[in-house]
Amino acid sequence: MSDYILIYITISNEEAATHIAEKLVSENLVACANIIPTIKSVYKWQNQMETNSESVVLFKTTKSMEQIVINRIKELHPYQLPCVVSFDIADGNGDFLNWISQSVMESKHESK
Repeated sequence: MSDYILIYITISNEEAATHIAEKLVSENLVACANIIPTIKSVYKWQNQMETNSESVVLFKTTKSMEQIVINRIKELHPYQLPCVVSFDIADGNGDFLNWISQSVMESKHESK
């Protein structure tokens, strides 16, 4: 298992994406957030076919912060059932991965 993860979410628009990204970075829950402003999503919701424009946010954080970050996203997210999934980062630039660890203040959030 990796010590680092990437968390992927979809959200209604770039403004909402930026709001959540800024909150999580400022709270030291994630080291970085990348926003892809516009994607097209096709899905079924409540038995209806939906096609919408959304934004994507990719968050980089540590594995030990995963559930805290997911819970915080759910608190801030406007959707009733937000897409929030995580992926292990198997390998990468060691200096960058160390920066993730330094940027995320794990001990500050352990009691939550």
